[in-house]
Amino acid sequence: MSLIAKYHNSDPMMDMTLKLFVGQVPKNMEEPDLQPYFEKYGSLVSVKICRDRDTKAHKGCAFVTFEDLDNADQAMHEMHDRIALPGAKKEMQIKPVHNVSQKV
Repeated sequence: MSLIAKYHNSDPMMDMTLKLFVGQVPKNMEEPDLQPYFEKYGSLVSVKICRDRDTKAHKGCAFVTFEDLDNADQAMHEMHDRIALPGAKKEMQIKPVHNVSQKV
């Protein structure tokens, strides 16, 4: 069982988003530059570069949200610690984000 599926199915009362944290994003890279690396694995809901609230400076990381759990799992499995983006010093660090909300 994949890491994402394990947490996604751990409790039927919890709803997990299909969002991935992506570290080691070069500061000159924007959402349209990052999107092609992930959309080849499946349909995306969003790609969001993390920025400082006050200065709007690029923080060197992003969040990528997939429509399908299996696509997110495949992207993480194939790219985490294996693919370095152009201009990056190290390979991307990709981990699932566990946003848990209670179903009422």
